[in-house]
Amino acid sequence: MKYLMKLFWIFILGSILGCIVEEIWCLIKNKVYQIRKSLIYSPMIPIYGFAAAIIVMIADKVGYDYFKIFFIGMIVAGIVEYVSSYIQEKVFHTISWDYSKMPFNLHGRINLIYLIAFGLYAVLFIKQLVMIVDVINIDINSTFFEFLTVIIFILFMLDVCLSVLATYRQKERRKGKKAQNRLERMLDKRYNDERLNQIYNNSVYIG
Repeated sequence: MKYLMKLFWIFILGSILGCIVEEIWCLIKNKVYQIRKSLIYSPMIPIYGFAAAIIVMIADKVGYDYFKIFFIGMIVAGIVEYVSSYIQEKVFHTISWDYSKMPFNLHGRINLIYLIAFGLYAVLFIKQLVMIVDVINIDINSTFFEFLTVIIFILFMLDVCLSVLATYRQKERRKGKKAQNRLERMLDKRYNDERLNQIYNNSVYIG
């Protein structure tokens, strides 16, 4: 149970850190601040968190040597990014990145340059994430820490469910399908295209 809690907090911190890194990179690259979160409310990009948690699971088995972390980071990030891109395209009919014009890409979903960057990201941050979570786990009363973990997990899952429902409903609206029930009418009103397009400003609808 304690190990699962550790992985969960690494996932949360990795997701937040990934969002911060993406927004800083966009600011440097585009000279303008852009939102880069994947959820409606939480400042998180969960694919970074998933990758971080998987890297830690593997590193706990094979060791935290920098070269190992680098190559594990590249491989895990590539798999997570490819699968995430595929699911997003098939379920929501949108894409948030397209590397097809870059060299050494695979179906436009991943490319070698960014995989190297993800490997370096893993080297720079994975050990620090593990250390932070270990310190928190030691310093905070166990019961309180477990309670806090449950609350954060519930809030996260609610945000995930709402974000999935809202973006899926947006896809249905784009197809011209009218709201059929109270939930869909609520989604149309609270999470209309203008609001979602502002949040997911790098998401492109492909039909």
